[in-house]
Amino acid sequence: MPEDSIALLLTQIDGARAELRALLRGLPEQAITQRPPSGKWSVLENVRHLLFAKQAHIAKLLRERPAWSPLGFTPESMRATRKLPEITADGPGIDGVWAAWDDVHQGTVRRVNAARPPETERALTRHLKHLQAHQLVIERLVRQRSK
Repeated sequence: MPEDSIALLLTQIDGARAELRALLRGLPEQAITQRPPSGKWSVLENVRHLLFAKQAHIAKLLRERPAWSPLGFTPESMRATRKLPEITADGPGIDGVWAAWDDVHQGTVRRVNAARPPETERALTRHLKHLQAHQLVIERLVRQRSK
């Protein structure tokens, strides 16, 4: 597997995360936690899902699966509740989710760089596309909120 393609993918993932963080920096909490009128995920819920997705996409590459972050928002946990749970003030804030995502990201990058399993490029490509798809959703939510 070409080393340059892995490094490029990791750089693109870092860039997408930085863009997303910059987009959300300084937004009022209500803009981050409020669901759109459609009832779909809020910005915060999308970011929580991206934390989970990072672990899910990379964990498939690793022999030792890391413990899931309690701040991640899995599709299974959403289906189990049958509907989106209420967002409460005592739930995780965006800063806590960013910190957890940073920890997961750094840990998985170290593990992937150390092991370099053959499926690495495919898993990173999948993760980047997933991240970019949610980034578009989040950008749309922010634009709708600012109208």
